[in-house]
Amino acid sequence: MNQLAIAMVATAIGLSLMLADLWAQGILVAVAGMVGPALFRRPDVMAITSLALAPVQIDLGGGITPVKFWAPLALAAAILESFRTGVWRLPSASVVVPFVFFAVWAMVGETMAMTIEPAILILTLTASFIQILMVWRAASRPGGLRRVAIGYTLVSLALALSIPLMHQSSSGDLAAARAAGFCAEPNWTGETAARILPFGLALFLDQTNAKLLRALGTLGVIAAVYSEFASASRGGTLAMVAATAAFGLATSNNVRSAMRGMLLLVALAATLFYFAPEAYAYRVLGSFGIGEFANEDHGDITSGRMALNSLAFETFSEAPMFGLGASGWQLRNLYLTGTVTAIHNGPLSGLVAFGIPAVAAYVIAQLVGIAQFVRNFRVQGPERIYLMAAFAHLVSVIVSSQSLTDIVRNLVWVAPALVVAGARAFHEVEPASPAVRAAPTGTSMAGPMLRPGAAPALPIRTI
Repeated sequence: MNQLAIAMVATAIGLSLMLADLWAQGILVAVAGMVGPALFRRPDVMAITSLALAPVQIDLGGGITPVKFWAPLALAAAILESFRTGVWRLPSASVVVPFVFFAVWAMVGETMAMTIEPAILILTLTASFIQILMVWRAASRPGGLRRVAIGYTLVSLALALSIPLMHQSSSGDLAAARAAGFCAEPNWTGETAARILPFGLALFLDQTNAKLLRALGTLGVIAAVYSEFASASRGGTLAMVAATAAFGLATSNNVRSAMRGMLLLVALAATLFYFAPEAYAYRVLGSFGIGEFANEDHGDITSGRMALNSLAFETFSEAPMFGLGASGWQLRNLYLTGTVTAIHNGPLSGLVAFGIPAVAAYVIAQLVGIAQFVRNFRVQGPERIYLMAAFAHLVSVIVSSQSLTDIVRNLVWVAPALVVAGARAFHEVEPASPAVRAAPTGTSMAGPMLRPGAAPALPIRTI
């Protein structure tokens, strides 16, 4: 079957899903069918597109999600290319070991608790592991972080374009008018916008970029801010502010420039909040008790969250080592209160579900990413600004996980792997020997004569 036939079949399936109100799945099936066969012959592009889908939620259900649909195809393309070339690029132990330990411990705990089918947890964790492999493949070579930034920024544009098609509102309440986009849930949309923003900033600020990529970065930043406002996500807003601050501090040359950057960030944030849509202002600014938007309905989010955290700690104390299973909190909360409310804290939900050792592995993974950034903070190179963006991306994930996510999701594992892979790319090209650096212009000490227009062959280390 040729590519045209595959595209026609995929488009028909995609339209059928859209007519069944499964818009996100339908669009992805149609697009994947049209471009998939061509991309399958280009595994690096497959890896980047798979990584670009990482902001989308992995659920613990059996439905189609973008990562479950696309990541296995990307992995297959990478395996075939590795067999063909004999070059296998696998993540370092510092990336793999924490995740594998977490996965094994979670599976043991889930087998004991049996709150969901263990096969569902295996599917989710496998998809996350594929994402770690793909992020390493995409980002651990020179130029990889820039390609990742382009992929994420394209996702930012797609998210903004999808919001008018999938807008959600409820009961005419101004504060409840929120957009979901292709992430299918407003809070996930806000998280995604927060995590993508630093990569758009990096594209805009990269002095070596072409004008087209600089324009892409500008559009990506605008799209991310628009998506954040449309989602009215409180956790996403905090994550975006934290990520932008981390990016500004990381790219500063000294304390004075850092202070100027922070003042500029405060001024920019104040301006954006001033012009924010009224629905966003009531839900987000009102929730934090700011100005006229503070009221009884939206004026305080701390008391409810503190009560949830207190109940979660009590639940955690019942099984501190192996936890109560992936759905243990939901079952216990339903029994105690008659409702199912998320804990709204990733590490705490991990403690309740899988116990102390699993969360310790999660913390180690985040610390590995931070340590790699600190180690390479002063390393100069054309991709330095993208390492800063990857670090800001990690900060955003850590901040948003304190209010929105759980630690089963792929993003909390992909984010530190991205920083480690980017740091590795800094050292991929061996520095020239002192004799070569000292050779006068016009000598041939660097190697054999090259034909006109040919690029010099740089010594590359395999990973």
